[in-house]
Amino acid sequence: MSKRHLTYVFSPRTPNELLIRMILIMLPAVVLYLTVGLNPRSVGHVSTSQKSNDVLSTHRKSYANINATMKETKTLSLGFFKIYSKTDIAIPLSRTNANTQITTTSRKVTQTASHGGVKRDDNRTLPATMVLNPAVTPYVPPKNLEFSDDSPIISTFKLQAGKATNASDMSIKSACPFPKLELNDPAIMQFYVKHSKVVCDWEEDWVTLRQGVFRITGTALKKYSNITCDLYPLVKESDFKVVEAEPLKNVKNGTRIFHDFYKVSCLADGGAKYRNWHAGVRQDDLIHKRQARNATNGLNLDVIIFGLDSVSLLAWLRHLPLTRDYFVQVLNGIEMEGYNILGDGTPSALTPLLTGYREDELPEARRGYPGAKPVDDFPWIWKDFKEAGYVTAWGEDTAHLGTFQFRLLGFTNQPTDHYYRDFPLATEPYYYGHFPKFCVGSKPRHTVFLDYIKDLLHVYQDKRKWLFFFHSEMSHQDNNYLTQLDEDILQFFQDIHKGKHLDNAILI
Repeated sequence: MSKRHLTYVFSPRTPNELLIRMILIMLPAVVLYLTVGLNPRSVGHVSTSQKSNDVLSTHRKSYANINATMKETKTLSLGFFKIYSKTDIAIPLSRTNANTQITTTSRKVTQTASHGGVKRDDNRTLPATMVLNPAVTPYVPPKNLEFSDDSPIISTFKLQAGKATNASDMSIKSACPFPKLELNDPAIMQFYVKHSKVVCDWEEDWVTLRQGVFRITGTALKKYSNITCDLYPLVKESDFKVVEAEPLKNVKNGTRIFHDFYKVSCLADGGAKYRNWHAGVRQDDLIHKRQARNATNGLNLDVIIFGLDSVSLLAWLRHLPLTRDYFVQVLNGIEMEGYNILGDGTPSALTPLLTGYREDELPEARRGYPGAKPVDDFPWIWKDFKEAGYVTAWGEDTAHLGTFQFRLLGFTNQPTDHYYRDFPLATEPYYYGHFPKFCVGSKPRHTVFLDYIKDLLHVYQDKRKWLFFFHSEMSHQDNNYLTQLDEDILQFFQDIHKGKHLDNAILI
């Protein structure tokens, strides 16, 4: 190659020389492209038909492996059952017996949802047995709320007289194995503190509200003369504000009450004064007249759910040993060792439990987000029970940490027949600097909470009930305080057991 040719390549001076340089640089690439394009098999190219055959073969092998695994394990057999809901829900592939047919469906879902101000359009064919974010419409309670006694779940965990299924004996394999953690691991025990019981250094309460009746205690009547009391009903103005209604003046001992919560102010001879806030279950004729639908193939049981916020299985074992022992040994309770939260925070624990959906599958309810609305229209399970004639109650003991109010917009209307939130909403401003720590008057706040639940069970002794009460105050920030509750929760379980409130009930 001459010196001039090299000049064209390395030091072009004219447009023609530049063009020659570009052709020389691109020439090897063009030759390679022509070689590969004319002989595709030289680089391992697979034809469409061959690829399809390979995929089909792989699917057949996978299906055969699934069948083999199902036949080998047979750890849980589910019979055919129906799900009644406002949306069709496909059942995922399950281990079944030979008589069960599995039908999988694919559906075209087109949806526009707003979460955090971001519009999302899903227009695609979903995998079998999956429905993404079913559109939420105004709630319509089902007409056929029944719990079949021969359903697979009830059959597996069937209640027996004086004996419950031992979970440790069940050989159910899990796709998500949980680690085995040490109960007394030194890494955790260095932070463990056992607190003594709560002591309320306060004069004994003068009055009680029990089973829908106002009474002045015998102790107060012996100690003081001519006691007169005014009752101020606490009325819900919103989910974030309670107001005092016009007082009932000079209420007589034994008077029937028509609200659940009151501020009570009393005077006695000699200038003695009493002021405190009280909780009790009102007499409500409309609720008492409600008739529960007697399902012919249902269990017809009360449902009593008692929860403790931010408490793991190991915290339950460490901090509440007396309660746990009674629950397991006397009540034959089953510890659900595989129960887990579906996200982060208390709403992620309770929302799926109470609605069947995760929070991000429901309408936007977060404070400050575009289009956010209160949570009234969520498909709450208590609506189903109320439609079936049950008395319903939902309550938390800490208003400022409300599960559906802390970062959500709460309820516009009272969600259940009895709603405990109004009581802590009225009393929390007086917790600090007025009452002793963890007290309201002469009683620990958690015992007021537990007594209210017992009062519900007494007032509605002969009616079907769905009750869910969730304690947070002594576990949310530091669950070491749970040790102060152990004896009182034990006493609560003993009382409702002796009172036969668990004879026809599911306790969770």
